[in-house]
Formats: sequence, C-alpha cells, structure tokens
Amino acid sequence: MDMSPSQNKTKKAKQIIRVEVIADQHCEALSEIGDLYFWAERYEEAILNYQKALELNPNMEDTLYNLGKVYFKITDYQKSVEALVNASKLAPKNVTVLRFLAIAYYYQGDMLMSVETYKKCLKLQPDDLEINVELALIYLHNLKNLHEAEKCFKKCIQLNAERVDLYRNLLQIYQQLNKHKDVFNICMILGDLYLKKSDPENARNAFTTALYLNPKNAEAHWKLGLAMHLLGHYDLAIISCQYGLGKLRYNYANKLIPDFVHPSSDSTVNGKR
Repeated sequence: MDMSPSQNKTKKAKQIIRVEVIADQHCEALSEIGDLYFWAERYEEAILNYQKALELNPNMEDTLYNLGKVYFKITDYQKSVEALVNASKLAPKNVTVLRFLAIAYYYQGDMLMSVETYKKCLKLQPDDLEINVELALIYLHNLKNLHEAEKCFKKCIQLNAERVDLYRNLLQIYQQLNKHKDVFNICMILGDLYLKKSDPENARNAFTTALYLNPKNAEAHWKLGLAMHLLGHYDLAIISCQYGLGKLRYNYANKLIPDFVHPSSDSTVNGKR
C-alpha cells in the first residue's frame, strides 16, 4: 500500500530521530571509553575516542574538557588550550573549565591570557582562595607586577589569615618595594604565627628581622625573648625580655610624664644633671 506524502514525511522524521538517538548514544559511549583510557593513563587511545565522539557531536562540554586535560597530561599545551577554549564557549560560567584553561595558558607561556582567564574565574567566584593565590603568584613571579601582586595577596590574607606562605610572599613584595615599615609589620605577624604553630626557630628569625628594622621596638624584644625561651636559650631570653619590659615601662611613663628620662640615660628631668 502506497503511503501519502504526509505519511512519508512522518516516517522519515521518525527515522532521523532514531538515527540521532543512536548517534548520541554512540558518541556518549565513545566518550566514556575515552574516560576509561584516560584513567588507565592510555592517553593516545583516550584522545582517539574523544575525537570520534566529538566528530558525532562537537558540543559535548565534558568531552572537550577531558580532551583538554589529556593533551595537558602529554604536555601538548596548544591543543589543550584549543579544547578548553571550545569547552568554555559551551559553558562560559563553568569555573572548573576556566581555571584549567588559565593553567594551560600559563604552561603554554601566555601569561596575559592566563591572567585574563583567572579574572573571569574570580568574577564568578571572587572568594576562591586558590584561584586568588594562583593569580597573585603570576603577578609576582612571572609578570613582576608588584603592585597587583600586593593587592592580590592582601585579598588572599583576608580570605585566610593563618597561611604563612601568603605573608612570606607579601614580605618579599614589600622588601622589593623598600616598604620597611610594612616589612616590619609582616615580620611581627609572621613571628606570632610561628609561635602559634609551635615553630620558635622561625619565630626567632622573624622577630630578629623585625628588630633589625626597628631595634628599639619593645614588643619585638619581648617576643624575641619568648622565642629564645622556647628554644632553651634562657640567658638570651632574659636579656630580650628585660629590655622589652624596660622599654614598655619607659613608654608608659613617658605618656604620663612627657619629660620622663629613661634611667639608663645620663640626663635627668628638665635637662638638669
């Protein structure tokens, strides 16, 4: 029995749908096989299956992302970037894809594109600590942009005030910028953090550096004495603590009596001998 033109169109439409369903299932299967090869570290087979899947359906975001990761694994950063760029076009708000793309740009040597991609990540997740740290490190070590690096590390410290490495990087920036007062303040913070982490040796080093910049600071002397005590250097601890206490008493007395002269001075009040 002959079918009418409308029946023929309906039949062909159903056939097309059936073929599309089979193709979708086939490309998903190829992508899953690619995943298995990826996990088994058989990267060439993984790439082959991902590419076959993408030939059937070029709009598979996860497959493009995984293809980018495989190329990254074999250090083909150019192809990694290409795959990840295509994945990011399909999912422009996927921070996981964007962050990996930023890393791929970094390894490719394209620092400016890496920075721009990290900024896209931070527009979506401004309080992600690790993304902020990675961007700060690029500004510091690769682009040598100390002012941007300073802003980034300050933001990182706002997000986590307990990470020693953040202060150490900020210390490096202030040393290069010759901001001695800021170097002193960071050394004091580092010393306190080291004491809190039961690391008196690094605390001693931090407070010693602080005193090099401000030799008469009473608090630094007192805390250096505490670090020395924890290290078992009791004589040095007593000297530092006594000096610190003496300075604290003098500072307090000077607030009460503006003309107060420290006992170690050979002068007396009002300049009389």
